[in-house]
Amino acid sequence: MTLRFVRISLAAACATLVAAACGGTSSNNGPTGPTPAELAGTYNLVSFNWSLCPGTLGPTTSPAATGTLVLTAGSNGAPNTYDSQISIPDGPAGCEPPHDQGTFTVTDTVWNQTSSTQGGLQLQGTVSLSAGGQLKLNVIPPVVGAVATVWQRQ
Repeated sequence: MTLRFVRISLAAACATLVAAACGGTSSNNGPTGPTPAELAGTYNLVSFNWSLCPGTLGPTTSPAATGTLVLTAGSNGAPNTYDSQISIPDGPAGCEPPHDQGTFTVTDTVWNQTSSTQGGLQLQGTVSLSAGGQLKLNVIPPVVGAVATVWQRQ
């Protein structure tokens, strides 16, 4: 496995993505998860956990991790889009994912994404959104283990 493959896989996974568990209550409190319209917005990174990084990282950890995630609900036939950037300037080599963008779909609590900047890499995971605007996203990239992220709506 090359470092480039790992970084590409992680980038797509971070978009989104990605919480140590996907627990939480969806904003509609029903058996289904949030809709793209409910997810749409700008989020700040709260935590980031991936097996290639040292534990759970966030704005107040060492090394610090910061990031933003922008989700846009498509309309008039346009797809839903994501734009994710996570920065871990003092983290170990290969831990910081590159900027990633692409499209996503949500069915119940199942998240699917396709990266437009990482060679069309497709990932699946779970998503939840609390009434307080906390987004939890777990995805499993090929080969490199699960990525879990928690984001807070701005």
